[in-house]
Amino acid sequence: MFLPWVRGYDITPEDEQAGAKGKIMSIRYELAESDEWRIVAEKFPLPANLHPQRRRARHTHRNCGHPFLRSVAKEKRYVSLEQAGADVKAFHQEYPQAVIPGKKVMYVMIYGRPQADKKQMVTNYLLKLDVDETGRFLFRMELNTFDDKSARAMLKVV
Repeated sequence: MFLPWVRGYDITPEDEQAGAKGKIMSIRYELAESDEWRIVAEKFPLPANLHPQRRRARHTHRNCGHPFLRSVAKEKRYVSLEQAGADVKAFHQEYPQAVIPGKKVMYVMIYGRPQADKKQMVTNYLLKLDVDETGRFLFRMELNTFDDKSARAMLKVV
């Protein structure tokens, strides 16, 4: 038996509302009455929340599974600055309350799992625009270690 996932295969309105974009199809072969083999394909029962490509849940903060952040983690190269800018603009428009654009830097709040030593589930990162040795553009992500309390303390001292 072969179980491929097929986009748009036998989607019902209920499946679409649940976020399914396709179905898993069961493909098998069987011997027919005329001693010939035939291929049989039918829908494989699977709940919509387990489908490999389902609609992403909306959150105020994105997580590291967002397509743009995955491309940053894989160090996707852009041929032109306009292409990089288009991806950043789309990302900012999708999450305007958690993305703060700056000059060559973007401040991003990313939702994650709480660690044992931390109670917060949102981590702040810096996305910096960089140029590689071939002249292509890429984004580098690093943890934002700016400490607001110490900055306020320095302002009071001066």
